[in-house]
Amino acid sequence: MNEDIKSKSSKATGQFSLYVNENNEGEVLVKTNRLVMVLESKQLYVAGNATDDTTSQGADFYISKKIEANTTYAFESDTVGGNYNPKHFVGSSWSSLVEGGEVTIEEVDLDKKTAKGRFKFTARSQDGKQSAEISGDFDLSE
Repeated sequence: MNEDIKSKSSKATGQFSLYVNENNEGEVLVKTNRLVMVLESKQLYVAGNATDDTTSQGADFYISKKIEANTTYAFESDTVGGNYNPKHFVGSSWSSLVEGGEVTIEEVDLDKKTAKGRFKFTARSQDGKQSAEISGDFDLSE
């Protein structure tokens, strides 16, 4: 992911629902208190974490392409992807797999800095031994 996107992120307001099925233990809703977003014409970055600690349980995703409403972006190396911080964070986030991951932008207003949509992807730990199914929706303002 382009680290430039993360460096521009600012607090967002609105709704971010995050559903997680970590290691096939059953889907749970993770309450997110930290919301951030960057929205520009050719990039979107959204993150939601349980607390203000960036290593707390949560997920993020990014799109480094033209941002348009009513568009589904399939995960691709370096341009569309995501990350997951597991419930018990140890060392690093789990990276998304390209296969099957996607972000759908339903509504976007670049002038008002608002975006609404949904996401889903599979994340795997760096050692490949653990995984999580991640999904949710968002309706945020920067």
